[in-house]
Amino acid sequence: MKVREETNAALGDADDIARAQFVRFRRRLGTLTHDQELQIEGLLISTVEKIWLMTAKVMEVLAENPAAKLE
Repeated sequence: MKVREETNAALGDADDIARAQFVRFRRRLGTLTHDQELQIEGLLISTVEKIWLMTAKVMEVLAENPAAKLE
């Protein structure tokens, strides 16, 4: 399995973790409309995906050149 396939598979897990954390901390956000909840969840998932994409790029570089230095 290639690095990209592994990271794509793990992205689904990361999304699930993000949703679970949102549910866990939802009560601390106070009163929200359903639309606000959806917007927060969307922002959370979007953030996780952006971080995950950067991680995937770094992993690909390291897989291609293990001696590469991260700066």
